Amino acid sequence: MNKSKTRKSFLIIMLFSMGFLNSCTDKDVYFDENKTLESQVWSASNDISFDFDINDTVQKLDFYLNLRTTTSYEWSNIYVFMKLEGPNDLVAFDTVAIDLADLTGKWYGKVSGSMVENHILFMKNVRFPQQGKHTITLNQGMRDAELNEIVDVGLTIKNAKQIK
Repeated sequence: MNKSKTRKSFLIIMLFSMGFLNSCTDKDVYFDENKTLESQVWSASNDISFDFDINDTVQKLDFYLNLRTTTSYEWSNIYVFMKLEGPNDLVAFDTVAIDLADLTGKWYGKVSGSMVENHILFMKNVRFPQQGKHTITLNQGMRDAELNEIVDVGLTIKNAKQIK
């Protein structure tokens, strides 16, 4: 096979692959960001913030906490303090209690090797009254000042499913 045909075949395969991968993305995702924790420790003094813009005050949104731990995380749950700030000093606070394992110790999240990935819905059908920059700040609310074996913490915001 000559170089021209090889190059052409390679380009066709690459274009097909890129189109396929692009079609696999979740079009409902509005925002998605994860932050890796240094030394896999979430300290009570370590606020984790996510900034996002709201342009549509009609669209309802669902908020998910992305939490990746190791299987050595010693608790079956986690409490997270959440602060939501918006334009004009609009502020809301909440405490989110999240079960990560059942009573037998079986993880609820997706386990791969020594990693456990959790994608937890914690606010549903939220509509923002104001456009502009908003910030969600998360902090661990457990009794221990430092939580070991937490690899990263993230936030995913999706367009809420429309009920038909």
